[in-house]
Amino acid sequence: MHRILLLVVPAMCLSACTAQEAATPRSVSLEVDTVRPTLLHLSWSTDESVRSEVVTTVDDDPAVTTVVSRTPSTSHDVDLYPLPAGTTVDVILRDLDADGVEVGSSALSIDIPDAPSDVPTVTEIQFPDAPPTPYLLIATAGIGNGQGGAMVVDWHGRPVWWTPQAPGPAGYARPRADGGGIFMPTSLLPEGATLFGAVASIDWDGTTTLWPAPVVHHDVIELPDGRVGVAGSVTQEVDGEVISGEQVMIVGPDGPEDVVWNSFDHYPVVRNSCWDLMQMPDAKDWIHANGLDYDGATDTWLVSLYCQQSVLAIDGATGETVWGAGGEFGDLTLVGDPGFGPQHAPRWVDGGFEVFDNGMDPQHGSRVATFTVDAAAGTATYRSEWRPPDGSYTGVLGESNDYGDGQLVSVGFDGGVFWHDADGRLLGELQVENANAVGSVQGISALPL
Repeated sequence: MHRILLLVVPAMCLSACTAQEAATPRSVSLEVDTVRPTLLHLSWSTDESVRSEVVTTVDDDPAVTTVVSRTPSTSHDVDLYPLPAGTTVDVILRDLDADGVEVGSSALSIDIPDAPSDVPTVTEIQFPDAPPTPYLLIATAGIGNGQGGAMVVDWHGRPVWWTPQAPGPAGYARPRADGGGIFMPTSLLPEGATLFGAVASIDWDGTTTLWPAPVVHHDVIELPDGRVGVAGSVTQEVDGEVISGEQVMIVGPDGPEDVVWNSFDHYPVVRNSCWDLMQMPDAKDWIHANGLDYDGATDTWLVSLYCQQSVLAIDGATGETVWGAGGEFGDLTLVGDPGFGPQHAPRWVDGGFEVFDNGMDPQHGSRVATFTVDAAAGTATYRSEWRPPDGSYTGVLGESNDYGDGQLVSVGFDGGVFWHDADGRLLGELQVENANAVGSVQGISALPL
């Protein structure tokens, strides 16, 4: 944290000065905070009561004018936030009289320090003419010895907020409905291999609260009542082996409150491609639920099962399967598509569902695939797909989200973040350079203090 006290004194007039030419003496205290979201706090005083504005320019971005006070005063302060790390911020303080005429101004130039070294580097490849949101929340995954974390960047890839790397895989982070921060899964494994974890509720100022929950290794969905839905690992011994299944839970600040669905209650354990590939601690990974969505209107959950290459619709009241699409647990007939999976990030769309289809064949790349569901007819019909223009393939992670007339897409191990319009035209692209993998990307309109 850097605090700088500046005294800005106007130049003396060598000839007659007009009111607009004469700058009013003021004192300016400056605070730059790079531990929490990048914040520049300005405060100053004026000899006379005036209204104030601040004009801010970050590097070569267009200038932004912030109205500080609409009522004349002698005391003024403003928080300029968020400001990208590693940039130069030019600030003009403008004082206006009751008629809106400028009666004083001061110019400041401030270097905002770089982000910490453990924050992933994000490079702008193509800047969209009209970004769907000012900022992007990007979650990275901890795989192997890596750690998962979350950051907010602008469309130039410059970080404006970051959270310390959270223990466990993470990979997915969601903006909270209250606008004050994010939810992110975190897995903690105490000695004794007891499966335990938490949902981290992280405020923009860095305050973190853990909501206890059995190991949550992927997604978290905020519900209308403020609680969250997660998929957490649960173990059971089957034929002498410890098997890791999944349960969809509703979690509050004090921990799990309801179990919506438990895989052991609905499906027999069978060996599959994940058996020796992805093991939870001391247990065979049988299901590996890696994505959730929730439809409040019908109280129906959408759950992605990586190891089964299946997506299930689950009744929130009974826990029964409404329908299954794809793979081992699918009872719908796929029409017009050979099949998807393994997959991540299922999402309800009008009339059906969407998945980030990692796919089995690197030569064909990964895609975002959408299907229309007719449960009465027992079909899931191919509707559309979008593939990264470079044919990227990622065996893990990835998702898509709609914003206006287009989609934001993240591509796992490839580290790509794409913005394309409804016709599939690529409008913007970022590349995450030094993280294990990118799980989720979501738009952020503002980061309120």
